[in-house]
Amino acid sequence: MNLLKTWSVLNKIPFGVGKRLFSRMLGGRIPYTGTIQANVEVLKTGYCQISMRDRRGIRNHLNSIHAVALMNLAEFCSGLGFVASAPNTARTILVEFQFEFLKKARGKITAQTQFTPLEQVVEDQDITLEVFLYNSNKECVAQGKAKWRVGPKKS
Repeated sequence: MNLLKTWSVLNKIPFGVGKRLFSRMLGGRIPYTGTIQANVEVLKTGYCQISMRDRRGIRNHLNSIHAVALMNLAEFCSGLGFVASAPNTARTILVEFQFEFLKKARGKITAQTQFTPLEQVVEDQDITLEVFLYNSNKECVAQGKAKWRVGPKKS
């Protein structure tokens, strides 16, 4: 599946319906990630933005969004952006993830990653993407570094 082409087609459906369809489609294909009910807001080469609404099912005992839900959102954002931007001849896998919690996360949380996409992949290499999570007041509540191993597809 070409993620950018699928996004481009569905994103044209008005009133946010296409974005919701795309987000639910991915949530169904990636069952664990689907549990956070994230919404893809922007997807283009070298950039991804995904949000997650605050709800009881992802809260912790401190009445804030659970740490693992935040990490899941960040990993999803980095992965979707990176995989969608990678050449069709590449394969990718997450090999390391570092995450820092800066303050309690409450309300709608938006994850963003921006990077220079690879034009070609001729050998295995590691690429680290930074992901930042913001609350509705534009305060950074968490940040992460996702290390993706990318290489040419095996024949």
